Amino acid sequence: MRLGELMIPGTHNSGAWTGVAPYLSNYVYNQDRNLYEQLVFGQRYFDVRVGISPEDNTFYKKSPKEIIVIDIHKFNVPANFQQAHHEKLLKVLEEKIGKYIIPRMYRGINMHGPKLNTLWKTGKSIIIAYADKETMEKNPPLWPPVRRFWGNKRTEKELLQYIIKVAGTTIPGNPMEVLMAEMTPNLVYILTNPLKSLGYLADLINKNITNWLCDNKLEKKVNIIASDFFLGNSLTELSMEVNDVKLSKMK
Repeated sequence: MRLGELMIPGTHNSGAWTGVAPYLSNYVYNQDRNLYEQLVFGQRYFDVRVGISPEDNTFYKKSPKEIIVIDIHKFNVPANFQQAHHEKLLKVLEEKIGKYIIPRMYRGINMHGPKLNTLWKTGKSIIIAYADKETMEKNPPLWPPVRRFWGNKRTEKELLQYIIKVAGTTIPGNPMEVLMAEMTPNLVYILTNPLKSLGYLADLINKNITNWLCDNKLEKKVNIIASDFFLGNSLTELSMEVNDVKLSKMK
């Protein structure tokens, strides 16, 4: 099976689980578990804005065959992120997890990317997708940015319609694509619903997302699917079932 044929569970705004005062947290936190706990609970895709995590590499050492995708898709601080900042970030990545990074393999030969056996033979386990094209192309360890399908919806119905529309869509580039399965409040929503939260919105989606995928026969068409407060859904279990079925058909 190839990388782009797997169903991979992940988290949206993976690092947004701590760091602000409680009275500000309603519309800031997207998760309630740290990165190590997300890994242990089965998440394998991480939606990252530039920052440095204090977590160690225990999980990578204990689980060498678990392929992990770190999608660095925004460079927020400083606002004028320049090449010198990219170089500094790459140096940190090399120092922290360099020996675990799988070098870029996708060259357009197969739209679904390399086979799992090919990835395992590297003896490494982390894919770094990098949103800055110039920096990515100059650095062989970096992969192209993961193609993102983000609905920017504020109701369950709108998000469901969006998921049905885009699930299974393939676009040349990185063999990986992620479906962002969460609602996105805008300023008007936040101001008119100050006592609600991202957790409240996630609960509305999480209790239905697995059924949505299965009822519309989309579960086998999804590559990566990222959610808020991931423990509220069963996407990890669904991913395991879907991948087992796909693997059994290849034998």
